[in-house]
Amino acid sequence: MFDISGFSDLIFKGIIALFYSIMFLLPGFLLYTMQNTLSPRHEESQYLFLLKFLTYSCLNYVPYISIIYIIFVLQKGQFILSHPILSIYILIFIIFINPLIIGGSSFFIYRWTCKFNCSSIHSTAWDFVFKQKQSAWILVTLKDDSKIAGKYAKGSQVSLSSKDNRNKGSDIYIKEIYELNKKNKWVCPNRISSMWISGEEIKYIEFWQ
Repeated sequence: MFDISGFSDLIFKGIIALFYSIMFLLPGFLLYTMQNTLSPRHEESQYLFLLKFLTYSCLNYVPYISIIYIIFVLQKGQFILSHPILSIYILIFIIFINPLIIGGSSFFIYRWTCKFNCSSIHSTAWDFVFKQKQSAWILVTLKDDSKIAGKYAKGSQVSLSSKDNRNKGSDIYIKEIYELNKKNKWVCPNRISSMWISGEEIKYIEFWQ
């Protein structure tokens, strides 16, 4: 005969396991996603992802250790039974909202502190320049010494430099391309064009604000 009580107990344990997985992984995932959205990073291994999620989740809970201790340890669940709606709001804030606040705040604090430093540590100078997300006039010199002039502005895109090869994969898409005459003066073409350039073909890039 099918044991309903055993099956119910199994479902209950599964729900508890899912709840703790969400508590320990989701905040870190949200915090990491927020930071990566505002400041894209290199691809990382799955093991490093998991470690970062756990670390970020622990950091997320640090300001609320006393609240969690009172609700779950001292009160032994009585607070949740007495104030179920308030408990749900507290958990939603700690698990879902707080990681987004921390992720966004840490990014803007980092950008603000960078204004007071003459230099910053980045994986490459390429990443540092294009993470500023500022419009600029650029002159791209290719390895065959040919030059491409354009405006890096809204609609332009650039990829992060590769971890394995600092040039491979660092491509750039320029929304507005200008022509260079024989005197190397920029000439606005009759028809606005754009261009994708492979990072493997780039020798260096000059910028003007």
